[in-house]
Order: sequence, then structure tokens, then C-alpha cells
Amino acid sequence: MYVYLPPKEKATGAAMVIAPGGGHEFLAIDHEGARHRARGLNSIGVAGFVLKYRLAKTPDANYKVEVHSLQDAQRAIRLIRTRSQEWGVKLDKVGIMGFSAGGEVTLLAATRFDAGSDSAADPIDRQKSRPDFAVLVYPGFSAGYGGGAEGHAADVHDQRL
Repeated sequence: MYVYLPPKEKATGAAMVIAPGGGHEFLAIDHEGARHRARGLNSIGVAGFVLKYRLAKTPDANYKVEVHSLQDAQRAIRLIRTRSQEWGVKLDKVGIMGFSAGGEVTLLAATRFDAGSDSAADPIDRQKSRPDFAVLVYPGFSAGYGGGAEGHAADVHDQRL
């Protein structure tokens, strides 16, 4: 995870995890402007955290988006909360934003979260993984866990209508 903190005089206490796209084959950190977006958030006082998540569609990968990529997003949210004082982040202002494939990771993080475990040996795992807000930007989705065929969420039509 790449950390981009705003100047202290501008800091609002809000934080945003940014999940770049790349079709779960690569991370479009520079191509989609994830770093640029983090710096843009800094300009309005929001800390930006560019997520490096495991990629399910790389050759010979044994990763699953709904398991491993989700775990990486959850871990990032927990880590930010654990280091909130150091980074000047308020515990109730941690969100996640994702683009394309990163939008899928964001959707999973926003809907599949837990309260953490008070008895966890790792202090990071004691924090909740629920984001306080989420932004999906042209989100994609994968088949295999209820999403239907691969594509972008905008391409899906509810057949019940």
C-alpha cells in the first residue's frame, strides 16, 4: 500500500483506500491515475492509500477476488485504523474507492465486512473491516460468486423488471 498524507494544516481526518483497476491481471496504479487521485484527495485534506491487492487473473495465480483481493482491502482498512493516530485519520472516516476491477474489490469490501476480533493476537485484526463509505467508479465484476457473467456492472440488466 502506498501512503499519501495531506499537509497537516489541511488534514480533515478522512482517509480513502484507492483500489486501482487492471482486470485482476495488473494494477493500473499510474494508468488510471490512482497516485494522481491520492494526491488530489490530499489537496482537499483527505489521506490517500493506494492499495496493492493480489491479482486473481495473473498467470498461475491461485488467488480469488472474493477471497484474497477482499482480504487485502480489509487488511488495508484495518491497518489505517490501527495507525490512525500516526497518520492523522479519524476511526470513523475510513472509506474505499475502486476503479473497474478495483471497483469490484471495493464492492466486496463494502458488503462483506466484520467487526474484528478483540481476542486476535495481531492488533490489526482487532479493528473492524467495514468501510465508513465507498465509491465505485465504473466497477467491473467477475463470474463465479453471484455476479453472473464477467463485465462491467453497468452492463447487467435485472431480468425481473
